[in-house]
Amino acid sequence: MQGPPAGGYGANATSNFEESEPLSPGSFDLHETVTFWPRALARIIDYGFVMGLAFVGAIFGSIALEILYQTGYVAPGYAERLSGSTGWGIVIGLFTGAGFHAIAELVGGATPGKAVLGFRVCRVDGSRVGLLRAVGRNFAYYIDSLFFAIPAFNAMKKSPLRQRIGDQWAGTVVVRRAALAARGTNAPSSTGRAVVGLAVASMLYVVAAAAELFIRGM
Repeated sequence: MQGPPAGGYGANATSNFEESEPLSPGSFDLHETVTFWPRALARIIDYGFVMGLAFVGAIFGSIALEILYQTGYVAPGYAERLSGSTGWGIVIGLFTGAGFHAIAELVGGATPGKAVLGFRVCRVDGSRVGLLRAVGRNFAYYIDSLFFAIPAFNAMKKSPLRQRIGDQWAGTVVVRRAALAARGTNAPSSTGRAVVGLAVASMLYVVAAAAELFIRGM
């Protein structure tokens, strides 16, 4: 079975993502792309950051529930309703987690871990990642991460641009910030832009986490 092209299916199947100019596979040298283990470390940093945001969202949601309970707008037993709907909470958590990463990469080109380690996400021709590509690669992460990320490891090992499955599908690549900045493309490479992206994504994630907890407790 023939594998995906170097630039990913997104290079030829723009109907799956946004309409775009033809991609240019190989525009980055191998040493400019990021290997599996540094990306795994970036993901661990992301997990810690998102857990902190979820905790903040839970605090806000709990405060709102308690205020409405004290004023009679929420029926007694909301704590039991929260504990009895963990399955729904996990599903929502998967969606909000992917959404957080997608927004951070769309606006600033980096998640918390990538920003700390000096990595950026862009298309294989160095241009910025659009919304559908950012969403696609981050939902595909749940396939990449199966069985302790073996699918991602194998895909990156075979890819000339070290792309995991989600990257190949979306036509994206993770590169070092300096390599992206040197090309002068429209993809965000500055630290300031990454901070803005993280601020926007964090705010939306906290709101979503608080709303999810609030709705389950009503």
